[in-house]
Amino acid sequence: AFVGSKHVEREVGDDVALRVEGIYAPGDRELSKIRNMSFSVKKGEILGIAGVDGNGQTQLAQLITGVIAPESGTVQLKGDRVAVFDPNGFIEHGVSHVPEDRNLQGLIGDMSIAENLVLKDTDDPRFSHGHGLRLNKRAIHAYAQSMMEKYDVRATSDSQSVRELSGGNQQKVIIARELESGPSVLVMAHPTRGLDIGATSFVHDQMIAARARGVGILLISADFDEILEMSDRIVVCFEGRIMGEFSGSKPPINEISLAMTGK
Repeated sequence: AFVGSKHVEREVGDDVALRVEGIYAPGDRELSKIRNMSFSVKKGEILGIAGVDGNGQTQLAQLITGVIAPESGTVQLKGDRVAVFDPNGFIEHGVSHVPEDRNLQGLIGDMSIAENLVLKDTDDPRFSHGHGLRLNKRAIHAYAQSMMEKYDVRATSDSQSVRELSGGNQQKVIIARELESGPSVLVMAHPTRGLDIGATSFVHDQMIAARARGVGILLISADFDEILEMSDRIVVCFEGRIMGEFSGSKPPINEISLAMTGK
């Protein structure tokens, strides 16, 4: 397969980046509870989670990023069973997250582009002395400039607050931060919602490039066309249950559509 292709035409290896088995998890309402969910995401694969919003997708993203813990069942990352559900622990385990709400979960609006880019790395010796006690502003500035160029973030400068950016540029800041950490698993929840065609295309290209590097990507989207276009495999979620699993190369659209309604 070549990097520009939308689907992986090769046989994906046996290496599993993420495995979820027999998960039950709480939901904010009955439909969003996760019930006996099992699936895996291989390295270098995009697994699309299709379904109408509110059928457990938010809870699934929270579970795979350590925000909530399951009532029962197991989550394995790179073959290791997760014992403690904690966002920082999941970050250390190589999980990156492009959340469904850019402004509430992905960015700190009053902080600059540069500050948001190093949000998870302030104690990194590249950017600070004494584990974050004294920030190296020059190094952060240089890094932010290189990231803005690499990810095509359009702004007046890296000191501009992210609140002032367009939705597309805000999403590019999040993607830059999450991909530069070298994740093994990337959870993308509604990654192109509210974006224009150009920004959407950029996000999709970044997903394809990450997959080519061997990242296992969990794509959660209510945009059916996005799921069909980007996924190597498709799992349909309805009322917190998996209704079926389908190939992404020639997806049976009618079957998937029926599964999304619980049939």
